Amino acid sequence: MAAQQQKPIVVIGAGIVGLATAIWLQRSGRTVTLIDRDEPGTGSSFGNAGVLAASAIVPVATPSLPRNALRMLFDKNEPLFIRWGSSPRLAPWLLAFLSNCAPDRVRRIAKDVHGLTWDAIGEHQSLASGTNAEQYVQPCEYWYLYRDHANFAAESFSWGVRKECGFTWEELEDAELHKLQQGFSKEFSLLVRQKSGHGRISDPGLYTSALARSFVRSGGSLMRAEAQDFVVENGKINQVVTNRGKIDCEQVVLAAGIWSTKLGRKLGVKRPMEGLGGYHVDLWEPSITLKAPTMVPDAKCIITPMENRIRLAGIVELGSLDKGGTRAPIELLMKGLRKIMPSLTWKDQTEWMGYRPSFPDSLPVLGQAPSYSNAWVSFGHQGVGMTSGARSGRILADLINGNKPNIDLAPYSPSR
Repeated sequence: MAAQQQKPIVVIGAGIVGLATAIWLQRSGRTVTLIDRDEPGTGSSFGNAGVLAASAIVPVATPSLPRNALRMLFDKNEPLFIRWGSSPRLAPWLLAFLSNCAPDRVRRIAKDVHGLTWDAIGEHQSLASGTNAEQYVQPCEYWYLYRDHANFAAESFSWGVRKECGFTWEELEDAELHKLQQGFSKEFSLLVRQKSGHGRISDPGLYTSALARSFVRSGGSLMRAEAQDFVVENGKINQVVTNRGKIDCEQVVLAAGIWSTKLGRKLGVKRPMEGLGGYHVDLWEPSITLKAPTMVPDAKCIITPMENRIRLAGIVELGSLDKGGTRAPIELLMKGLRKIMPSLTWKDQTEWMGYRPSFPDSLPVLGQAPSYSNAWVSFGHQGVGMTSGARSGRILADLINGNKPNIDLAPYSPSR
């Protein structure tokens, strides 16, 4: 009698979090099927800023946000937008979001984010090791560019939080700054330079595609399908229902970013999640070589050197899910760029809009699903999905294999 074929672990979502989970499970000897309604890495894993920003631990909800939020929403020059038609639906999420702005709460959240981001470059190097994706993982410095010391001092709380988590930096002024990087406007006179512990993905789209190809070459199954429901038998999920049929499964992982909401509820994740709209502009064949990813708090944007281009990314837009992008955020990004690098020219320009899956406390859900013992979740990584994705995937694979990760997972509990 032939041996019964082993059922796969089905991973829903082929962004960086799902890919990393699938690859680490595969390397541990498990049979894995990866499904996504789109090609691997075409969502936020394609459109992100491409920075492995280990120090990007301070949430958007800081102590200064409540007093500035209304002004920012009504000022067209501020990088916070809202689709007012969605405001009734957004209200409960916004109230919960703003409740996390107290200083002690922000410090706690930052430390928990740090638990997932602290070795981002090492985790991605391990994930990509032995694959064609290795070439896209590049250690580098990470810079913050300020107009002056007063603007830097205005963010003293955030830098104090980073210092508490062990981050160090040096400050370059005026001539030193402009000698290190040509092309920045002379209006900016202070550069906060983080020289170690960071990196960049030189092409996020090609990186995730290369990881997916490696997964398939190593025996993994990749299916273009939309997961719609689950078949439950004896208290466990037995099949994943898709628009292309049912897939038998031993266990299920839900890692579909913002598109995890509906299926997440079926798995017992009741926390409200919103998609914070984000935009990027790629400037091809730029006239200036940018030496390191640069965050510009004054413009609330980040500029990253990539393959044959510079990527300008940023903006927080509320209520845009399923409504598509608008021109105003792109125009604001370009306005900021002209202030930062006024002499920059380029040959071509492409644009993108997508969503950062966000819970009110700025932390993802990561762990066993509340409703079923053979279901697992990992989504809601907000603006640090690429940075924390490789580590999140390794942690979840360890949990599924019965190994205890070296991190307290309570802050990310799907039942919190």
